[in-house]
Amino acid sequence: MIIKTKYIIFHETISLETVYNESAYEMTKVRQGEQIFLVRKTVSQVIDDSLTYYFSNRPGAVHGAKSVVGPKYHIPIVLNAEMILILVPFGGPTKKETIWIVNNHIREHCKLTAKETCISTSYGYKILIPLSVAQVEDRMGIAARVHLRAITTRSRQMNFLFDPNCDIIETTETEMKIYRLEDSVKKD
Repeated sequence: MIIKTKYIIFHETISLETVYNESAYEMTKVRQGEQIFLVRKTVSQVIDDSLTYYFSNRPGAVHGAKSVVGPKYHIPIVLNAEMILILVPFGGPTKKETIWIVNNHIREHCKLTAKETCISTSYGYKILIPLSVAQVEDRMGIAARVHLRAITTRSRQMNFLFDPNCDIIETTETEMKIYRLEDSVKKD
């Protein structure tokens, strides 16, 4: 199997998961298009490198997602909303057992057992997830809500106008705010 030293998630990335080599070195198994290969970094490092590439970071991505869904665990991470690069965590009991799947590549899912679901993705992959169908559907729904918010927030047009009588006027599609210099400066 091919081993790469670095990797950036992009539109053909399907999933990331933790694997260990024969020396117990932690690496990331990547399904990308029709290829499967290893990256000599942890899943967290690959995600962080990708977030940096797309001008973001993990605290910002997690904070943005939590502003939509509240204080939940297993928060999806938006790498790039326009490219529909939303990583959905489908995890086991530990963080290392989490499989991250790009939401746009999920085609269908089916119940295998009460606590195991099979997710079918683009390029014909079938990924076994140690979660019930209800948990899988919940995570997919959360990812869809986060994606919708990311798209609408980024597409919302915002203008700042200058008026010498009002200082700054901020306009969006739904409201107008006026910031007066006299409101923010304390007079002596």
